[in-house]
Amino acid sequence: MSKEISLNEILLSPAAVAAWHEMAKRIALALHRIGKLDENIKIPDERAELDDNGELTIFVEIPDIMKLSMKVPADQWSYYH
Repeated sequence: MSKEISLNEILLSPAAVAAWHEMAKRIALALHRIGKLDENIKIPDERAELDDNGELTIFVEIPDIMKLSMKVPADQWSYYH
């Protein structure tokens, strides 16, 4: 069972941040090219779910289009203290 946590509670490794930004950029460009994403669509803040095995799933739901998500291995994030 996973539990949702705030991204304000965690620190991601530089590699995880870079991977998330790169993936989000590619998806956004692809959606824009096919006319599914424009400046009128309000994209909410990213969220995270903590899995029982210590992995983190970062995700954002693009309204009426898709849920974008990425797994982050347990050794690539920590709680912000």
